[in-house]
Amino acid sequence: MNAGRRTALGALLTIAAAPIFAAAQATKRRVAWFGAGRADTASPFLTAFRAGMRDSGWIEDQNLALSVFLTDGSPEDIDRLARQMVATNPEIIVVFGRDVNAVHRAQPPGPVVFGFSGNPVDAGFVQSFAHPAAISRVSV
Repeated sequence: MNAGRRTALGALLTIAAAPIFAAAQATKRRVAWFGAGRADTASPFLTAFRAGMRDSGWIEDQNLALSVFLTDGSPEDIDRLARQMVATNPEIIVVFGRDVNAVHRAQPPGPVVFGFSGNPVDAGFVQSFAHPAAISRVSV
């Protein structure tokens, strides 16, 4: 096959494969990470989360779109950033620590997975261990 035919065939394959690549891009899972921290400092929890996702076959920029929202810890910043994060419409939100309250106040439409060292029932994050649906009103 001469060079002109190879180039034409390559162009045709690229055009034909474009919808397949677009569909593959559309299947990325949109996950948002929310927590305290600074962009210039790696959170050990975020690092472990990324490693666990990677080990489970979820690769950033391939089949996983991970958006990271880091707060400075001030109540105003936490609430503002939680609302901003919910506005991006992630499929799943992962939050670590006391920021669960702010995420719930922002009323996310989808599931929220959280790491919390206390009792989530006593903290008011969920109804019960048997029925872990989120409580609609969470107090601080």
